[in-house]
Amino acid sequence: MATALITGAARGIGKAVAMKFASEGANIAFTDLVLNDDMAAGLEATRQEIEALGVTCRAYAGNAADFAETETVVKQIHADFGSIDILVNNAGITKDGLMLRMSEAQWDAVLNVNLKSAFNFIHACAPIMLRQRGGSIINMSSVVGVHGNAGQCNYSASKAGMIGLAKSIAQELGPKGVRANCVAPGFIETPMTAQLSEEIRKGYFKVKILELLLFLSAFPIQAAQPQHGYSLSQVQLAEQIGAYLLQNTERRLTVAELSRHFGASATLVNSSFRGVYGMSPAAFLRAQKMHGAARLLRRTDRTVLDIAGQFGYDNGSKFAKAFRDVIGVSPNAYRSGIDCDSCAPEASVV
Repeated sequence: MATALITGAARGIGKAVAMKFASEGANIAFTDLVLNDDMAAGLEATRQEIEALGVTCRAYAGNAADFAETETVVKQIHADFGSIDILVNNAGITKDGLMLRMSEAQWDAVLNVNLKSAFNFIHACAPIMLRQRGGSIINMSSVVGVHGNAGQCNYSASKAGMIGLAKSIAQELGPKGVRANCVAPGFIETPMTAQLSEEIRKGYFKVKILELLLFLSAFPIQAAQPQHGYSLSQVQLAEQIGAYLLQNTERRLTVAELSRHFGASATLVNSSFRGVYGMSPAAFLRAQKMHGAARLLRRTDRTVLDIAGQFGYDNGSKFAKAFRDVIGVSPNAYRSGIDCDSCAPEASVV
């Protein structure tokens, strides 16, 4: 059974995430800051509510912005549960104000809790996940981390940092089986957002993120009831395969090799992948190669044969056929500026 660690989960989005993972069968470890008796009572109430779903749940009081304290908490969680398979960096605060009126303390507090805490937990959990040869890290960002927001330069900067952090960690740990993603939700009803003015509230849209988080965890928790012909665990398997293929575009991976790598039957690998992506793993990999080749054709002066060789084709005619099947025109025609409206879309996995 998988173990999910969620920071800042005594209430709000963090609590909802913990409840969702628990409802799917994951054991839950969650942290939050406790400064008084009411906060301690809230921590215990959330723990009991999650445990009532039939899973093991433990709550840990601590300051996520403290590097040493985080290392200690993560070591205790690992000792208590035996593994940490999913990390959701959700801890966050706001201390809003116009930049010219913002104090250094306001800036530091938000950056420390929202961004530094994510680094602290990733730094502590990564060695555990690497030893397990698998894991999923999810950073909770925000739409203001993408677009910015007047009066929230500290919060916006911290959430933009969460995106860059996830992208960098994905590049560092992805090849070793540890994935990193980031979710940037819009306005969601929580005690924190309840403090915002009605004008700011109307400027945001509400989004449903729990299913997305579950999907991005990419870790088989337990099979849910089949939907659209395949179960949740099959969706997660397909998503893991897709990420692995994107990380190994230079290889000619077969279904048999994927089957051995993921410890699943060739039939399950093929059916799961086709059910989610609408194509075979081989077709998916070929499509990614051809889109990569298309970018090189437009952006460089390299010869078609040179580009074909980079993507594992030693035969120009075979490369041209594969390119035409995916892009819709020949490599030379594409380079000359002829496009095809029916070109296959590129998959995107962070």
